[in-house]
Amino acid sequence: MKNVVLLNNPVLEYRPDGSVPVNIRAVATRIAGVLGGDIRTAEQADHETYYVPFAAVHKPLADQKGITGAGDVYGGVVREPQHADKAILHELPTQDAAHPEWYSPHFARAVGEVVLPGFTTFTREDTALAFEHMQTKELSVRFKDPSNTGGLGQRLVRDRKELSDAITDHGSKLTEAGVVL
Repeated sequence: MKNVVLLNNPVLEYRPDGSVPVNIRAVATRIAGVLGGDIRTAEQADHETYYVPFAAVHKPLADQKGITGAGDVYGGVVREPQHADKAILHELPTQDAAHPEWYSPHFARAVGEVVLPGFTTFTREDTALAFEHMQTKELSVRFKDPSNTGGLGQRLVRDRKELSDAITDHGSKLTEAGVVL
């Protein structure tokens, strides 16, 4: 028997208010039933705890909670907080596009066959280029803040004006965290 603890990862700032996404609570409830345990608070965690995080767990938090492998967590553990975001999943619009050190073009290429079509960008110019690529393929384009989940932080962009507005609203996050189209 293992008890389940819902784990908000404050480094990733997915849910700064601490609220639990409905889908995560449902997963935790199902896992608790399979493991024969209950859902507990973080204060009630012990060595028999199974963690259900809101997103991938950042390595320092995993170390703090004693998460050492698959038997301890639903999901994964990442070295860099940004590796838990959507930005890591999509390729850049060009091979020489600007990107931060934590972004891995190799990883994005490796998972390209199992993710929805799209691009990750870190500059206004590359975002416009990615938008044009998608428009040429007659794809609907959603502008997504890569660190949000559950449909939050995204909007449909149908033309260059809406794209420009979305980029402006995203602000400095564009160069720091990127955007997913």
